Amino acid sequence: MSGRAGSRVAGWALVALLAVVPALLHPRPEGPRPHLWCRLLGPAAGLVAGIQWVRFDQALREGRDELALARADAALEIDPGSAEGWGFLAYYLVFQRGSNALEPDAASRLAWIRAGIQTIEQGIERAREPAELYFLLFAVYSFSAMEHADLDWPDGVAALWREADRALVRAAELGHPLAREHREETGDR
Repeated sequence: MSGRAGSRVAGWALVALLAVVPALLHPRPEGPRPHLWCRLLGPAAGLVAGIQWVRFDQALREGRDELALARADAALEIDPGSAEGWGFLAYYLVFQRGSNALEPDAASRLAWIRAGIQTIEQGIERAREPAELYFLLFAVYSFSAMEHADLDWPDGVAALWREADRALVRAAELGHPLAREHREETGDR
């Protein structure tokens, strides 16, 4: 191995060691382990994921939806604890791809909205602060009950309103300020 290649290998070994040492000294006894990217990138994971979200938006503006979704997946892999990331992707799936303007076919529209709901639910499981995602879930169910009542929802629109209420209650329990305010105004404490 040449001196330059050996230096590069040693440098990467040092980076890997520095990423692992904190975990060895202070193991996390509870909760899921952060993804490898988060452990390697440390505090920079959010920044790197943010760059991917900019690239996601750029691909959308260029009409390259598959590339955009691949970039969203990469961003969420790098920083799966970002509630903003999960919410950004879900918003795109529900309110853009699932809109009447972009998707006139009811079955396809329903599939996009369900994909957005599933994205929010995955985010709730992984996000560091899921209250915002519960509130977004409330918004998606409420909006769907009002604007997409014609879709083939299991158990109909009443089920959407029940799900919206559950999501709002959970968001309020987790301290989301707008959810708490709404519950206080309506007398649901």
